[in-house]
Amino acid sequence: MDAALAVALFGNFVLLVSVILLGLQVREMAKQSSHGARATLASVYQSMNDNMLPINRLFVDRPSLRPYFYREQELTDESPEERERVEATAELFINFIDNVLTQMPLLPSNLAEPWRTYFGSVTSSSPVLCEFWRRRREWYSEE
Repeated sequence: MDAALAVALFGNFVLLVSVILLGLQVREMAKQSSHGARATLASVYQSMNDNMLPINRLFVDRPSLRPYFYREQELTDESPEERERVEATAELFINFIDNVLTQMPLLPSNLAEPWRTYFGSVTSSSPVLCEFWRRRREWYSEE
């Protein structure tokens, strides 16, 4: 076998091994990227749930607030302190909704749709939230 042919064959062998190794690296990088994307999605979703927790705790600690947000109760003759508490809760709730809606494009529809349904239900059953939104709409982004 001539030396030039041996060098050419060896070069082709090295090239073939390099291409195989490159393919394996690309496949591994794709897996890592997929794992990273899923981890980011899980983090976003967990963050949204974590942000709902203070609202849930508030309703546990002060059950008298719950009807204003889930049972169509309006503010009528409440004490000034109770009125402030209800309005502060409305602001907390709207801030949460705004936060989730901002992150929603990052979610697949099977995770985003339950939030949309929930927000639709809450806003349709809470005159307090609707009134807060009407008065303070300019505080929030257009998106």
